[in-house]
Amino acid sequence: MFQPIVDLRTRRAVGAEALLRWAHPTRGAISPVEFIPLCEASGAMPRLGDWIVQTAVSIASSWNMPVDPGSPPFYVSVNASGIELGDPHHADRVLALCERASLPAGALKIELTESDYVVEYGAVHANMAQLQTSGIPIMIDDFGTGSSNLERLSEVRANVLKIDRRFISAIGCAADDAPLVQSILGLARGLASSVIAEGVETDVQADWLEEHECRFAQGCLFSRPVVSADLAAVCAGLSSRSRLRL
Repeated sequence: MFQPIVDLRTRRAVGAEALLRWAHPTRGAISPVEFIPLCEASGAMPRLGDWIVQTAVSIASSWNMPVDPGSPPFYVSVNASGIELGDPHHADRVLALCERASLPAGALKIELTESDYVVEYGAVHANMAQLQTSGIPIMIDDFGTGSSNLERLSEVRANVLKIDRRFISAIGCAADDAPLVQSILGLARGLASSVIAEGVETDVQADWLEEHECRFAQGCLFSRPVVSADLAAVCAGLSSRSRLRL
């Protein structure tokens, strides 16, 4: 499944996050929250992670999404765990998969959770640096919910901070004008990082974020996760809506 990420200035899709779903034959839909920890505990996570990247890169290489002249390519973002990034050869495999699929630089972004970002693994930071140097940006997912070491954030700077949905849900619901979101936006500006707001569900939230210079967002206001075959139509629909908005 893929969920579009939009530019709040134009409300057009600029990329999509790859979301893993397990449709069990007897138990139905099983959340990654349930099966990912089991994969990590059993040692299956590196193999599953490689399959996810390979599948996402292969699918993304077949997309033909229109972008504005001079804009970066439409991208797919893929989640990676600290266990995967702790493998010294992880970046080499990711880069080899991109080369094999002829996926251009910038058309893949890697997401990792805030807790994994600060793991004391030299290989994690080495992999991150190698990917960034090769043109693959690093995103910090669910930012604000973990235990970030600010010194480490400044040493190995993430290209993108994704604000967790629980902070976005507070926008428009209280009189305090979402101070935590404003703080994260200020931190991101200081680190020269972009920001994506997760879980945007209302126009009030989207307008507030745009007004406070949050550039990108994803959430059900724009689209629920869809299969790859439907993604082009969803993105085209967002473009049509953006023209009407103008």
